[in-house]
Amino acid sequence: FLLFFFFFKQKTAYEIYQCDWSSTCALPISPTGITTALKFLWNLVILDRDRLNAILNGMIDGVLFLNERGDILFANERARYFLGLGAETYLKIQNLHQAKNLDITTYLEETIENRYEALNKIKKVASLNKILGINIQKLHDPNHPLLGWMAIIRDVTSDWEMDRLRQEFIAKITHELHSPLTVISEGVALVFE
Repeated sequence: FLLFFFFFKQKTAYEIYQCDWSSTCALPISPTGITTALKFLWNLVILDRDRLNAILNGMIDGVLFLNERGDILFANERARYFLGLGAETYLKIQNLHQAKNLDITTYLEETIENRYEALNKIKKVASLNKILGINIQKLHDPNHPLLGWMAIIRDVTSDWEMDRLRQEFIAKITHELHSPLTVISEGVALVFE
């Protein structure tokens, strides 16, 4: 890859990150240019990692990333909450059996073993008093046939409750309309007799 060492003005990693690269951007230069450039690039990687962590930990859904071998690379705070695992728990598929709330080990193993594109499950979790939707999807890259899998755990309790209320409402309305129609049709039958 190209490193741009021969620039004049010193900038921070964040300023370089904001550079549009269609124009000339100034990178820091020092007597040990390679070391400085590598430190600079490492700072860019750290900056991107921190941004990605902030985005994923700010999500309302639980998110787990697994590599192509099935090793868990990342689990955000919400995923740990839904699973019932503390922040100190080292995550491996084998450790997910220790989950206090939700054990998705069988779903992950099934998806990985069968190389499914996607797997969707709904599970009621009594300890959380919630209904959770679990979606596991294969991650693709044009240059790599399989990057791994992403598991998303979503609280669908309110959706299921709204659906239950809708069905209950329709059943009551149907019953209330059916009763008067039965009385009227029986009255009409009596009149014709």
